[in-house]
Amino acid sequence: PAGDMVLMAELALYGRFKMLPEVLLFRRKSPATLTSMLSPIDLQRVFNPQAKAPLKLLRTRWHVDNLFSIGRSPIPLIEKLRAGRAALRGMRWERGKIATELLSLILR
Repeated sequence: PAGDMVLMAELALYGRFKMLPEVLLFRRKSPATLTSMLSPIDLQRVFNPQAKAPLKLLRTRWHVDNLFSIGRSPIPLIEKLRAGRAALRGMRWERGKIATELLSLILR
């Protein structure tokens, strides 16, 4: 889930982006292409059509993926700590969504 955004963030940790004369990546954004607009069942069909249950911990996994990207990046430790602090701040901003996901997993 949101793997393209995690990938772009991780690539930014590896160095600078350079503008090329041709378009190699085009990110379309519309209600028809945003997975965030899909129901849990429809989202499940996008990622794994054969699965019976909806995906769990989507928002939580996105934040954890970001933290792992920071951990494996080639940047100095002090920069990892700064980036990790920013990622944790993002988790704090979304603590309600994360808590809801964790509670739904526990209460099932």
